[in-house]
Amino acid sequence: MCGIIGLVSKKEFSIKNDLLLRLKRLEYRGYDSVGYATNTGIIEKKKGQITEFMKNIKGNAKVAIAHTRWATHGGVNKKNAHPHYSEHFMIVHNGIIENFDKIKKRLANKGHKFNSDTDSEIIAHYFEQECIKSNNTVESTIRKFIKNIKGTFAVLLIKKGDNKIYAFKRESPLVLGIAKRRLYLASDIYAFSDKTNNAIFFEDDEYAIVCQDKYVIYNKNGRRVSKKAIEFKWGQKESNKKKYPHYMIKEIKEEPIVAEHLLHSLRTDQKTSLINLKKAINKAKRVFFIAAGTSFNAAMVGNHFLNQFGIKSSCWIASEFDVPRQVNRNSLIIVISQSGETMDYIEAIKFAKQKSEIIQWASKVGEGRNRLSASCPTNSMV
Repeated sequence: MCGIIGLVSKKEFSIKNDLLLRLKRLEYRGYDSVGYATNTGIIEKKKGQITEFMKNIKGNAKVAIAHTRWATHGGVNKKNAHPHYSEHFMIVHNGIIENFDKIKKRLANKGHKFNSDTDSEIIAHYFEQECIKSNNTVESTIRKFIKNIKGTFAVLLIKKGDNKIYAFKRESPLVLGIAKRRLYLASDIYAFSDKTNNAIFFEDDEYAIVCQDKYVIYNKNGRRVSKKAIEFKWGQKESNKKKYPHYMIKEIKEEPIVAEHLLHSLRTDQKTSLINLKKAINKAKRVFFIAAGTSFNAAMVGNHFLNQFGIKSSCWIASEFDVPRQVNRNSLIIVISQSGETMDYIEAIKFAKQKSEIIQWASKVGEGRNRLSASCPTNSMV
């Protein structure tokens, strides 16, 4: 899990006080290393935390991307920090490219030189090869990338000298924030929630071209997608350690306050969602909680309460949720996750959706033949 942020503006913004301050709000997503790149070709990155990195940063930009890393491929050092780059392209990436080794060998055979041990670096060289050396457009290369790449990704890409950010994703979160005279791209709305509450969430295999005054979103086939901005609510203020020596002890000490806020929110902000959840539970024949780690403890509490009221429910660790005989069209799947990005969770949700599609298809096939009556599909709730 890594934090990514992109910023496009008509007027110049401060790299330190605008771009990197947005990134600092995503520090919980990664703190091994940090870096940024501008469309003028400036690249700065460093091992360590954002606060130290920001101290010596100066300058402005109109188009820039930044990244805070949680290492997967390659050790924690400057060369593996993002952004990664080729001669003309710079990228930041959240996710894992599963077939990167094969692609890296193919690009190396074509003369590409790599500077890091990461899977992410192949993205910049992939676009260098397809766009510059093979004379294809960035858009057509994005579509080819989506088709040929295996794995998960949320990518922000800029081309040197261009005033656009290209964004594309699969199974890693990516959201577009729409503010006055400024557009944000990030892995979490918290990056810009203090500046705007209007956002567009990308679906898998969608890509966008974000300019200084507009944006266009496409599906994997290059067909334009119409998406309306969603107005979201976010009351959380920027987190800081206050009087505490570190965040862990701060969070422990604040647990009573957080619990009180949660209980009050069930009667106010979350009341509608709670009523909808109750309706879904009452409608379901069986409830499945899917979670892992500390989320699994919360799932067990929910499972206990439902069982107390005679509702059939069970808890599953996300990586072990593969029981097709028990999941049917009348099941409710409740997934509890802090990030929603862990592959175990994603596979479990895919499984639930697949069951829903199979059942709906079977219902249509059997329609009028008494094979299987149509009913509500498998529900999934995160």
